[in-house]
Amino acid sequence: MSQDIAKNFDPQLSDDELRQIRLKLDAAGVRLLTYYIQDIPNDEAGCRKIFEFGRKMGIETFMSEPKPEALELIDKFCMNTASTSPSTTMTRKLHRSIGIPKACLKACQGRSKRIGACGDLGYWMRSGIDPIQAARMLKTA
Repeated sequence: MSQDIAKNFDPQLSDDELRQIRLKLDAAGVRLLTYYIQDIPNDEAGCRKIFEFGRKMGIETFMSEPKPEALELIDKFCMNTASTSPSTTMTRKLHRSIGIPKACLKACQGRSKRIGACGDLGYWMRSGIDPIQAARMLKTA
């Protein structure tokens, strides 16, 4: 993170370390609009830790790849969470058959407005998915 905090910037930082970082961000007029965290756990304590980290740092939206079974719990804690896919493992299985955008939409169905999809245009292109069609699909949902 810095010379003073020789650790990665993640939810494992102590409250004091997070406070130091937040003060530096605030002093510089910087806000954390988004933060990528690969997975949000499907247990209350783990989920709470992630969202408390977000609250303390002023993060507005988490970009994540949660497992579909975690979405119900995430929805209860939720600040804005944009899913790039239901899960990395599932994405590898689904992107060839039904496409990542469809999987994201399905995973987000029936959830609060704070759970949404986030298009990874580069990944879509590498996977043979037309990013324009995929973005239109997400936009109309």
